[in-house]
Amino acid sequence: MRGEKALSFAASPAAALEGADALVIRLSELDPADFDARLAAGHIRVRTGKATSADLLELAQELDARHRGQEAEALLEEVVKRDPSATTVSLRLSKAALGRDELDRAKRFLPDTRHTTDPELLLTAGQVLVRL
Repeated sequence: MRGEKALSFAASPAAALEGADALVIRLSELDPADFDARLAAGHIRVRTGKATSADLLELAQELDARHRGQEAEALLEEVVKRDPSATTVSLRLSKAALGRDELDRAKRFLPDTRHTTDPELLLTAGQVLVRL
């Protein structure tokens, strides 16, 4: 009987993945100091649609502190995808792309400047437009 359960569990990859995901998330909750576990849980939550923008921003900040900028940007992109009105995050992504001379990417993440008086946003928009 035990062998049959193991076989039926293995026969359902979706159930196995769901169980593994739950385990990783639970491990991250048991040891909040384990950044890699929290990051893995964050990626699972993104994949399953259960991540909050606040969680993603916190993880991105920690990745930046650990000099893992590309990973941080990937999480910030997810924030912008979920909330296009997150202009501070969009501006950060645009400035980072501008710094790498990735002009199309900088333009893609540049927030709408029509109704702003934010000098940082206007300066970044100007820099992008001048380089295009």
